[in-house]
Amino acid sequence: MHIKPHERDFSLSQALSRVQADLDSLGWRHRLNELALGGGYTAIQCHLETGDGEAVESGAGSGKGFSDAAKVGAVYEALEHALTGSLILPELDVMMRGVGELRARGDAAPEKSFEKLAPQHEARIACLRYRALDGGHGADLPLYLWAPWYVLPTREAEGRRCLLGDTVDYRSVLPASVNSGCAVGATEDEALLHAVNELIERDALSLFLWRSIHNELPMPPRISLSALPRYLAHEVLRAEELLGRNVYLLDLTTDIGVPVALAFVPGEDGHLALHGVGASLSPRVAVERAVSELVQVCLVRRVHPDAVDGTKAAARLAAHPRLLKCAQIRGGQRLESVAPVRELPDEPRNSLPASEQLEEVVSRVSWAGIRVFAHRIKRLPNGTSVVNVQCPGLDKFHLILQGNYASPGPRAKTDGMR
Repeated sequence: MHIKPHERDFSLSQALSRVQADLDSLGWRHRLNELALGGGYTAIQCHLETGDGEAVESGAGSGKGFSDAAKVGAVYEALEHALTGSLILPELDVMMRGVGELRARGDAAPEKSFEKLAPQHEARIACLRYRALDGGHGADLPLYLWAPWYVLPTREAEGRRCLLGDTVDYRSVLPASVNSGCAVGATEDEALLHAVNELIERDALSLFLWRSIHNELPMPPRISLSALPRYLAHEVLRAEELLGRNVYLLDLTTDIGVPVALAFVPGEDGHLALHGVGASLSPRVAVERAVSELVQVCLVRRVHPDAVDGTKAAARLAAHPRLLKCAQIRGGQRLESVAPVRELPDEPRNSLPASEQLEEVVSRVSWAGIRVFAHRIKRLPNGTSVVNVQCPGLDKFHLILQGNYASPGPRAKTDGMR
């Protein structure tokens, strides 16, 4: 019997079989490493190699949850990272557009970082053509939005840009170049659904950080264990036992209406708080995802203490105490005063095929006044697809968690929280 996980069109065994066939088509193989195990949870790392045993550039990923799900997730994430790294550049249909031309069109205008390039009006910038998932017109959007390797101030990256005819000085937008919105799936609809949900998740986290941590406005609702179905409450208790700490669950759902959950362990002695975030049409799946991500972060930290220590943020933001408070998510002492939500209804649409869930999620984003654009990066012979989705205008203040000097967008400054 094949049981499909939420938001997947295939069972775990079917998905693994398909992605292994697609790895074979590339001449690649995977090597797995189990980092830690506790309470049934595991964190698995995957490294991709060529047939000669050479490491595939950027071909590393990790998976969370229980063993089978963690294994499949790790293989898929490693493939996603490889196919959104610099080795994919020759396969991309890159086009050059004038910065002034793009600003005049307005498609990228809601993207806060793009306005920093306004003084380079005559410069040529590398773009990809995106189709609209919301039924509107498509758009040419800058490559830098999801390809940090492209904008690095290195000789190699500068050589790539020169060959393409890209004349933009990217130094002002380096912190905004992140691979958010990149996703992989056994089908393109799966990948697109996960990409849109990821952007919704990051936007909700950004609004929470700015409003509740930076500005000390009321905390979002706290989800009590009594609001969860028995199996999910058990998972939270198991996570608390594994971590040796209380896990707080917050409802970060915004005006977009796609449930977003934050699993949160307050920091000790002024150090970085640990957290996981999840978004899904089903609030229960959102919570499950957030808890699994939190546990993954903690397990990875045990093996690689420097991976999540907050040192970089503390050093960069030491002169900006309120921003540093956001970077370290300091506000845990206020959690006990938040009235808990005692009902968490499920969303039956979560059982629909990925294509129908995607349509529903895009509709909710559109109703919030945000455009949804998608670009297929690569589709492999057995259907495994890697995509990038951009929703210009969704907030990226969450980059403060990496110690970057992020600033909030219009959504954070207005009442985007539901």
